This record gives sequence, structure tokens and C-alpha cells, in this order.
Amino acid sequence: MRGAGAPHPLTGLFDNIWLDEANLTFSTDWWTQANWAVGRQYFCHGLGLIANDDRRAIQGVHMSAPELWGSDLSLDVMVGMADYDDGISLGATNDGYGAARLAFNQPKWGIAGNWLATGAAQEEAWSGDMWANVFDRKIAFEYAQLLQRMDGTRPPSANQPVSWMGTAEVLKAGDLQIRGLVSHTTADYNVYYSTLNPYWEVIDYNSDLSGIYVPWERWLRSPLIFPGLQLVGAIVDFDVWNWPVEVRYANVDGFDIPGGCPVSNVIGVTTTKKIVDGLNLNLTYAREMLHEGTPADDIDLVQAAAVVEF
Repeated sequence: MRGAGAPHPLTGLFDNIWLDEANLTFSTDWWTQANWAVGRQYFCHGLGLIANDDRRAIQGVHMSAPELWGSDLSLDVMVGMADYDDGISLGATNDGYGAARLAFNQPKWGIAGNWLATGAAQEEAWSGDMWANVFDRKIAFEYAQLLQRMDGTRPPSANQPVSWMGTAEVLKAGDLQIRGLVSHTTADYNVYYSTLNPYWEVIDYNSDLSGIYVPWERWLRSPLIFPGLQLVGAIVDFDVWNWPVEVRYANVDGFDIPGGCPVSNVIGVTTTKKIVDGLNLNLTYAREMLHEGTPADDIDLVQAAAVVEF
């Protein structure tokens, strides 16, 4: 079960509890060998720029054919319902959802095309992504373009909203791993069920920090990608006396936000310690640094949390 704090496009906070996943899985081979899941579930295509329901599980039918007709092609199709509690705020009721992915995979590389026929409201989009293992280091990249907005309007063909993101494993040496990343998204790119709208919990909901600071968990727990921003950064993982540590850093460029983005850099350090089976202690220190001349101060976060797993 996932608890309170699910994000909302308007308020940023829910106070409900809901079921993550509940589905029936089975396989068939009448057309091609395929795996099926029917019910409430999560899925993601590529890096998730047009299809990733981490925000809220979708109830529907998911078909995955990893070797289409015995070839190197794979087909993934998800159809279902997409509104739930958020449907009214998006202007959609009983809205249908449909997304598909066709990929060509080889042992050390792959390419894919993704299509969002209809999103949480009326979004339509396409993307292409690739992955490769280079010297035992995985790299991945996805480019997406929004063809139709949530309200059903279509942006001019000469100025369509776009988003792209790339990740690369820079170093893998024992317990030390470094992943580099870069993301770039125009301000008018918005696909509700996507990596740009992840699940996160509001920490500062009693403070009015909108327009200056970025919500902490929005970048500490989720991919470093935001509408209107370009981010270049890294995620470093290592152990200190058997305490796993993750360091996140990103340089922020508000290239598509009028007046720019007040935040120039973000850095966060998180460590997790197992207390007993099923109980972990999470410690976090993070800092958001603002551009010189911004009429506000840099802000710090110190957080301790007990996480119960079951």
C-alpha cells in the first residue's frame, strides 16, 4: 500500500490511501508468445517520457511479447482507464488510455519507437529511444514530441513541445557507481502519465515556496527532469562502513522559463541503514542553491525517516 502524499497537478497533496497493484497475469501463444496482465498495474516505456504511470497505477490490459513471432522485435501494448481521482481536475471523465512500444533488441543494444494514442486526458505523443552497453557501461536516450495537449488542442507543427533525456553509467568499480545524466524539456511539454510527473510526497506543504524552490522529493527521489529546464548532473552511489550512500547533483538551466529559474544547483546526500528486518533508517541532507541576486536565500533540508517494509 502507498500512503498519503500522492501529488496532484493543482494542490500537490492527497490524503488518501490506495492499492498499488492488483492484477491477474497469464501467458498465451495463439498469435505469438505473449505475457498478459489484467487489472491495476504499473508500466514504463523506455525512459518514460511519454508512458510511465509511476504517478498512479492504471487499471487495464497490458500485453508484452518479448520475441514477436520468434524475432528480435518486441511489442508492448497497454490499454485501460486513466482518470480515477484526478479525472475531474483534468477535465476528463471515464477517460481511456492507450500506449504501445515496438522495439528491436540485440544483446548489447536496442532501439524502439513509442506511441501514446491517448493519455490521462487527450494527450497524444511519440518518442524514440535507444540503449547500448559500451565497455560494460549502459547508456540510454529518449527523445519525445507532444502532438496533442491534455485539452485536445494541437500545438503548431513548427513549434511542438519536446523533451529528451540521456543517462550513462560513467564508472562501476566495486561499491562505487557514477551515473551521468542530462535532460531538456520545453515548458509546454506535459504528459500526465510520464517521468515528468512522478510520485513524490510534499515536505514543505505548510510553506509557500512555489516559484522559488523545487519540492524536495521531486528531485531527491525521482529522475532529474522538469518542464522548462535543462539539467546536467550525476548520481553517485557508494558505501561507507556498510552504509549505502547516494549523492545527487545537478546544474539547473531555466532555458524555457520567462526570467529563468531561480535555482542554479541542487545537491542531496541520502544514506540508508537497516535497523532490523523490515525497518530501515533513512538520513538525508540536501541543499538548493539560488542564482546570485535572487531575493531569497539558499535552503537546506535535514531529514530522518523510519521506513517500514512489508
